Amino acid sequence: MTIIRNNRILVSHIIGRDTSTGIERKKYGYPTEYRLSLSSVSGELEIKEYGDRVFNMLKTVIDYRMTKNISEGDDVWVYDTPPAGADYKVVGVRPGNFKSVIYLEKKVTKCVKLKSGIKRTM
Repeated sequence: MTIIRNNRILVSHIIGRDTSTGIERKKYGYPTEYRLSLSSVSGELEIKEYGDRVFNMLKTVIDYRMTKNISEGDDVWVYDTPPAGADYKVVGVRPGNFKSVIYLEKKVTKCVKLKSGIKRTM
């Protein structure tokens, strides 16, 4: 298990939804900085819950008072900074008595095959 200690992450909380164009778009607030330790997801129950998605996930343990600032669907920057798009999304918040577990899933972008400008003649 790899642990990234004292890593700086930015979390942007969802503040609303816009459906005026017929497509639901989420509105995010200004990102808040946190210093957290991140680790990979590898537990047996976590594998049963998330399946093969665990290979693209990270988790962290935070103080229960910070749980009100982070919710499912929030955008998270772990390796990038806010001008770029967020690279992770909060997919699970498990509150406890003193500590809460937050699960982050890497956003996977689809690759598009571009047509080359080379014409082939036979």
